[in-house]
Amino acid sequence: MFFFSRAGLKFLLPVLEIPQQGLHTLFLGNNPALGDTLIEELFVAINKGGCITTLGLSNCNIQECDWTRYLPFMSKLETLDMSYNNIDDNNFGKLCKALEKCYCLKHLDIGHNKFGGIKCNVIEQMLAANGALVSLSLCGNRCDDAVWDAIHRGLLENGTLLQLSLTECNITLPNAHILCQAFAENDICTIDLENNPLPKET
Repeated sequence: MFFFSRAGLKFLLPVLEIPQQGLHTLFLGNNPALGDTLIEELFVAINKGGCITTLGLSNCNIQECDWTRYLPFMSKLETLDMSYNNIDDNNFGKLCKALEKCYCLKHLDIGHNKFGGIKCNVIEQMLAANGALVSLSLCGNRCDDAVWDAIHRGLLENGTLLQLSLTECNITLPNAHILCQAFAENDICTIDLENNPLPKET
């Protein structure tokens, strides 16, 4: 585990801009001092270098998602962990919009952030349009009932996603029924509903 100061990450950025520099996996998690400005610079550097395939940014005090505009242009980034940050409804919307045209990212963890309001219905269009994601974690985000309905509709159009993790989302039985209706059309996606207030099987 590496803990980067702001100066330390600044030193790393020029290295990431070099194509074929050999660094493919970068974990910067648990560095809350990084924040939005440096994360934006990080994505600029990764986009220029084009070599990073796995990027871990859990618990880095990220709220703004303006960096998402680079996602459609990245050809190598396959795994992104943005869990335990401060992404709110508006910035979740930016992320979903970028993912509609992102063809590289296969695994995305945005669990335990701060989104969940009705604005998050944009996830429906993202799921319908995205043809790359095979696993998506929304764990720990307690969404509006309408958002679960939007996810259901998005899954009806999605033929790529294999794993959707919704643990600890305070999903009720009516929410679960709506989500599971997607299985009538989508038989490839598995939904993980552990640690939600659902009745025990009898």
